[in-house]
Amino acid sequence: MGHHGPLRLGIDTGGTFTDAAVVDSAGRMIASAKSPTTHDRLVEGVVNALDAVVDAAGDKGVTLADIAAVALSTTLATNAMVEGTGARTGLILVGFGAEETARIDGLDRALDVVHVAGGHDAHGRPLCDLDADAVVAAADRLSGSEAVAVAAMFAVRNSEHEDAVLELLGARAATGHIPVTCSHTLSGRLNGPRRAATTLANARLTTPLRRLLQAFADGVAGTGIVAPLVVVRSDGSVMSLSEAFDRPVETILSGPAASLIGGVHLAGVRDAVVIDVGGTTTDVAVVADGSPELVDGGAIVGGVATMVRSPSITTVGVGGDSEVGWIERHERLSLGPGRVIPVSVGAAAHPEIVECLRRQMTRRPVDKTDGLFALTMDGELIEASEAYRTRRDLLLARRLAAAGRLRFIGPTPTDAAVVLGLIDGSAPTIPFDGEAAMLGLAGFGRCRTRFGRERFDDPVEAAHAIVAEVRARSGEVVAAAIGVPDEVWAAAGRDAGIYRVAVELDRPVVGVGASASLYHPALGVMFRTEVIVPSGCEVANAVGAAIGSVRLRETSVITRTKHGGFILHRPDAPRVFPKLDLAADEGADRLRRLLLNRHAESGLLQEGAPPPAVEVHRHDNIVDVGGSEVFVETRLEAVLSIASVHQGTGATPPRSESM
Repeated sequence: MGHHGPLRLGIDTGGTFTDAAVVDSAGRMIASAKSPTTHDRLVEGVVNALDAVVDAAGDKGVTLADIAAVALSTTLATNAMVEGTGARTGLILVGFGAEETARIDGLDRALDVVHVAGGHDAHGRPLCDLDADAVVAAADRLSGSEAVAVAAMFAVRNSEHEDAVLELLGARAATGHIPVTCSHTLSGRLNGPRRAATTLANARLTTPLRRLLQAFADGVAGTGIVAPLVVVRSDGSVMSLSEAFDRPVETILSGPAASLIGGVHLAGVRDAVVIDVGGTTTDVAVVADGSPELVDGGAIVGGVATMVRSPSITTVGVGGDSEVGWIERHERLSLGPGRVIPVSVGAAAHPEIVECLRRQMTRRPVDKTDGLFALTMDGELIEASEAYRTRRDLLLARRLAAAGRLRFIGPTPTDAAVVLGLIDGSAPTIPFDGEAAMLGLAGFGRCRTRFGRERFDDPVEAAHAIVAEVRARSGEVVAAAIGVPDEVWAAAGRDAGIYRVAVELDRPVVGVGASASLYHPALGVMFRTEVIVPSGCEVANAVGAAIGSVRLRETSVITRTKHGGFILHRPDAPRVFPKLDLAADEGADRLRRLLLNRHAESGLLQEGAPPPAVEVHRHDNIVDVGGSEVFVETRLEAVLSIASVHQGTGATPPRSESM
């Protein structure tokens, strides 16, 4: 067959494409495929990509029985966080004061915020009794929610009040059917506001991610593959499908993390700056000695600081399908963060768009919404300049799009690439209409600025400006990711007379994504380094998903009582011990049992295989105060890890090898 060992199939559902790749036990890519992501029928896009890659692998002698696992990565959660979309979510805050509430990122994205008396102190002692009547009243108030998030003060030290809220909501007819996320199930770390923000984000992602995960499961089942299903976390490891249903926030950087892992693997390098351009976002991370730099506090996506463990990935809302706009005040282009269907792609499916664009071009002056269209859920095409005549009408339509009830069609960098011939259309993954791209950018360019000038002389000039803007924004996000100060980057490359400011990288840039070859080679000049766009870069995310490892983590904390005892706070109920070592031993046992149970329940434990080992690391925090040692806390961190099928070989494909 030309390959050896069990195979893994990776699939990535992005904003534009669903990619798939089959990888053997040595890490070599056997086959790959791309299919358009069908947002309103997710299962269709997943099935198309799966069928295509299974057929391609079958041509090389691979059978369905050879596939030992199927892994999913996705940018769906990333895009939802960046664009501020998701389920209608109510937030219940237990024991939070005004100051703590004000520090919760993304609070404005909650459908409703309910404050309830209760919560605990840093030692797990109740501040006051939980106001159960207020919780019951909140249940009726939140009946219109699609999800509910619950965060209580110091719930990581004592989860009693969050557990009680969960039970009360489950018993009410108004909320018994609504998925509820409790903050202590997501993180064992302190920082109530950030934990609340993470919980709110998890709840908001419940609806869209569960739709995708169900489509993934249905799609795999439809192909006839019988193998464990896993989902890529934000740190590049994988978790079971059931865990992903409950913890969707842990996938917020799933797609970027998989691309990062797949990119360095395909490029065959150990040190690199990896940049991944997708349909909606561009993501950058630094890799040293094969490992990505990690975020200290947790991933920040869409302006929301979370407690999700992840590589330090810098994300900007610019991609091939970013909506092209205009900033009147500065008379310059804007890109994103919203995603639209490229007008050239929309016209291929709806040819009437071309006739509308021709008619719009005969008008004087050109309307600012010319070139913009919308698609309803039932496929009806709407011409924005006719349907949204006022700013208020357009804002309402934008809100419908944010809620997933409309999809806009308009000019994008993809259309600019079509106009410039950078996408030749000889074998397009998605059909496009070149005339629509030309007309769309022509209309955009002929709109007049506040000073009465046309934005651009012709569509080619507009296209060059758009591509240049994507490249410039790519340079900015790389500079930010590697820590270049803004003022230094602003001065880089400009002739200052007797000196020039330059930024030079000590490692190559690895570009991945379907349009990496269009935008990333320019980074070589900006950063005076080699740019590698490896073969297979267009499915790097699927490759990264396929080679991910199972990794489960849990933490426990021990603090001291006023009377000299030691409190073990989690998992399970707090318990006091007379000695620290006794508390630490019990904590380690609890963590081992918890992770082994989670792994057993995941369905990933193969029949007859021995239970995996769990490593528990103990960190005693003791400070010196006036020459005396003072105990602060002990932190236990447990890790269950199982390498993917290829990693035992230590194989890394050489850069010169054609993938």
